Amino acid sequence: MSMQSDREQVEHAAGLVAADDEARARALDIRASWLVQAPAGSGKTELLVQRMLALLAHVETPERVVATTFTNKAAAEMRARVMTALAEARDGVAAASPHRALTQSLARAVLAQDQAKGWRLLDYPGRIDVGTLDALAMRIASQAPVSSLTGSAPAVVDNAWPLYRAAAQQAIETAEAADPAWQALLRHFDNDGNRVIELLASMLDKRDQWLTPVLSLRASESREALERTLADEVERALSDLRARWPGHCLDDLAPLARHARETRADDALLAELDARGELPRRIPVRLRTGEGSPIGF
Repeated sequence: MSMQSDREQVEHAAGLVAADDEARARALDIRASWLVQAPAGSGKTELLVQRMLALLAHVETPERVVATTFTNKAAAEMRARVMTALAEARDGVAAASPHRALTQSLARAVLAQDQAKGWRLLDYPGRIDVGTLDALAMRIASQAPVSSLTGSAPAVVDNAWPLYRAAAQQAIETAEAADPAWQALLRHFDNDGNRVIELLASMLDKRDQWLTPVLSLRASESREALERTLADEVERALSDLRARWPGHCLDDLAPLARHARETRADDALLAELDARGELPRRIPVRLRTGEGSPIGF
């Protein structure tokens, strides 16, 4: 039994290694895009370096390949690894592992392209375009100062909330007075412009959560999706209220709504519920509070 168990474990481990090798090989296919997810220490950075080398071997200029990271430290590390791979491939350094051997093979292909195109990457490492996401965004914006509306010298800020608020305020100030969408939004908030600005600023702060789903919807689907989301939020709020409400009072809530409808004929919401037949006919005599004190009608 023990020998069979050991054999199964060995076979399982071999299967994992084979699957890992296959995934790494797919990630080097430059004809497709890939999302790589793996724990710390699994070799993601080495794989990214290999991917970058594979791309560099097939472009006309090295600037055609752009790698982005979150920090300057990570960017410097990735550039250093690319340059180290190129230097080791030039010097014929023996690879210490199969992964390093693959890296050097890819680096030799880059050196061949470098010589054919006259890049001189080892002399000019700055041509290896690795930087942070913020730096890339700032560079793109600086190349189009008019269309990006940033001016000629954009800068990265740690706290973007004032910018979100300024953008929301500018949107309101430049909106057409007769725009029905803006009119409906402001009317919903009782023409409280400051409240709308704060709401829009908070949405900009969390745009990563909603921008892609919203933009992916067709116009015919937008209203249905938004109304479904609103209905879900209302349902959650009502469920939370029900959980907090004293259990012995729940049966009396609907009759109280009926009573309110009969005494407040001008209430539009109660009138709509009444038209749907969602308000019962019985009127309660009294409702006891959580402390047991009666409320009479």
